Amino acid sequence: MLIAGAGSYSALLLAEFNELSAREPVKIASSDKYPRNVHLSNLRTCFLNADELSAFSTWRDKRFIVAIGNQFGRNRRLVYDRLCALGGEPVSLISETSIVKSPPASGSIILPGAYIGPFCTLGENIIINTKASIDHESVIGQDSHCMGGCVITGRVTVQDNCTIGSNATILPDLIIGHGSTIGAGAVVTKNIMPETINIGVPAFRARAWSEAIIDDNLNLLSHFG
Repeated sequence: MLIAGAGSYSALLLAEFNELSAREPVKIASSDKYPRNVHLSNLRTCFLNADELSAFSTWRDKRFIVAIGNQFGRNRRLVYDRLCALGGEPVSLISETSIVKSPPASGSIILPGAYIGPFCTLGENIIINTKASIDHESVIGQDSHCMGGCVITGRVTVQDNCTIGSNATILPDLIIGHGSTIGAGAVVTKNIMPETINIGVPAFRARAWSEAIIDDNLNLLSHFG
């Protein structure tokens, strides 16, 4: 089992899903530019060097999860696609304390206390954080991240690669355009344009999203064969 990313999400997943390391240490891959989460040293992990990662396509167990959070949905997608191209098998991790009434797609991370209602559509490679709530008939696009405590009400469409901030609320029947960010605590009362950052109550467009996203962790890709 490989977890891509050595930050807080990796530590959280290993602490929550302790069966991952029941048989052998979980392999961790990360960019050299990002520090390893200090809690990982207390968990059963094995950090891989570039040579070991370059042999990924020959591994017997090629299951993986991409644990890169915050506004890095684009990065998660690049890593996810690369690992799939090398024969990797994306897995989903769903907490036993979450309530999931719609089937998740591959690579989903659903953390404790999250609620996903019936008739929802969930894209690949998403993160639904602690106590996030997604109500009936909503759509969560691939590579999106719903942070802790956010409330997505009924029939909302969150397009690909969006970030919904902690404790944000999105009212029913709205569309959140692809690549957009909704700030923490915002209340969304109208459709959101793509590639924008939106904050406030009610939410307003603060500025367009810049391509100058920190993407240093993309050098992780160079290690795979």
